[in-house]
Amino acid sequence: MDNMKYLKRQKGIGANQVLFVGVFLVGLMLSSLAAVDIPVYLAAQNQLQTAVDAAALAGAAKLPIGQVEAEIEALDYALENSVLGQEMDSSNFEFNYNGSAFEVSGEVEIPTLMSKLTCGLSLASGGDYWIQDGEEPSEEGAAPSTCTSMTLHARSKAIPAARDVILVIDTSGSMNNLGNGQPFNDVKDAALAYVDQVIDLDSESIDRIGVVTFDFNSTNEIELTSTYDSNNFQAVKDTIDQLDLYNGSQWWNTNYHSGLQEALDELETNGRQNASKTIVFLTDGYPNVPDGPDWYYKDCINAYSKGNTYTSYANYYYSRGYTSYGDYYSNKADEKYDYSLDCTTGYTDYMVEVTLAEADRAADMDVAVHTIQIGPPPSQSGSLSTIRAMLQNDDWDALLLDQIADITDGEQYTAETNDGDGIMAIYNAIAEDVHMRLAL
Repeated sequence: MDNMKYLKRQKGIGANQVLFVGVFLVGLMLSSLAAVDIPVYLAAQNQLQTAVDAAALAGAAKLPIGQVEAEIEALDYALENSVLGQEMDSSNFEFNYNGSAFEVSGEVEIPTLMSKLTCGLSLASGGDYWIQDGEEPSEEGAAPSTCTSMTLHARSKAIPAARDVILVIDTSGSMNNLGNGQPFNDVKDAALAYVDQVIDLDSESIDRIGVVTFDFNSTNEIELTSTYDSNNFQAVKDTIDQLDLYNGSQWWNTNYHSGLQEALDELETNGRQNASKTIVFLTDGYPNVPDGPDWYYKDCINAYSKGNTYTSYANYYYSRGYTSYGDYYSNKADEKYDYSLDCTTGYTDYMVEVTLAEADRAADMDVAVHTIQIGPPPSQSGSLSTIRAMLQNDDWDALLLDQIADITDGEQYTAETNDGDGIMAIYNAIAEDVHMRLAL
């Protein structure tokens, strides 16, 4: 009898072991399936989130143009993505918008091994799961799950990034080339429209606008101001309304360097770390100041002018047979022309160097500079033709506006001097170029 009890105890221990091993194997199977499913799930979730993020950013950027345009753009970007190689369509996405915010919701079914196993285990224990897609549930009120897939959800919202923008406006005398304050008045109207466009965007972010003018020197007309400041955007509009042209000489007063420097100083002092930063730089002329440390442009002009004077004297005396006087004045003319060439070369090289240094500074500060050339500038009068003559090279062209825009990842725009509508369209396009950020 004692031996029988011993055998029974041995059999009991064996049954427990079998149960334990069974549970262990099921757990191991579930763990193995989870190990397979989890990376698949994470990859699919990441791909769906990427799709809705791209759609939200694209839709928000188009929202100022219209809601229909925003949805079309958002869907285009969303459908550029797939989830586990599965193509999606419009039924996978929903769009919503509030003011300037654009929200996208995404939903997609993905196959998983775990869903099949848990579905089978539930059926074995009398659970209420569908056996496969399209079948009726085993009991009324059964959970809307399937044995083949699980549903992933993702959501994203984009709003305009805060912008700090400086409008830099040429106020040199040539901005009155057409008379009656034109094209200067057209530029002021376009700048005012820019402010109104920003107001109309009714952005959830806080945009700020400042104004800098430049001619021989530069002036910070109004610091970066937002609609929430005590002065608000009306102060910016009042500042633009009251801008006047430089009352000095019409030529030699287009100081690119100083205008850029003034705007960058303002952004460096008052620009916000979390805001996108932009300079809109408009001019109708080529650069011709600042003066270099060793080259004052009037010295170069005087030398060039005296060279012309001595040439006239030489011609006068040659025509009367006085070759000694003629040789003297001819040599003096050559001397002045040589000095003028060296002087002007140094002056223009320095002018380009310091201006592009400000462009490099803008790039380092992550400031995009959009340049606007209205013109082209006069080619037969003023500083440009004089510099070309002094350099003895009629093809000289600084091309600084192209270089500034290129260095800073900005855009370069052009419009005719008498094209007020074209100038307005450029400012409107820049106002609508809103950079988006994802929001919680």
